[in-house]
Amino acid sequence: MKVVFYEVRGYEDYSKGIDESIEKVFTKDILNKDTLKLAQDAEIISVIINSVIDKNIIDSLPNLKY
Repeated sequence: MKVVFYEVRGYEDYSKGIDESIEKVFTKDILNKDTLKLAQDAEIISVIINSVIDKNIIDSLPNLKY
């Protein structure tokens, strides 16, 4: 399983308590069409308020579950 965290400032705080077998990717970037490639095979994405999640973004993430 792969989780991508967008708009992250403190990486250590976000990874605490997450199973070590889960692949975790952290970026300070917002989620948009230019940064989408980080999450291409992710099952979970985490975003804050500046990322825009629209139909095109969702449709571009075939493995997305959450």
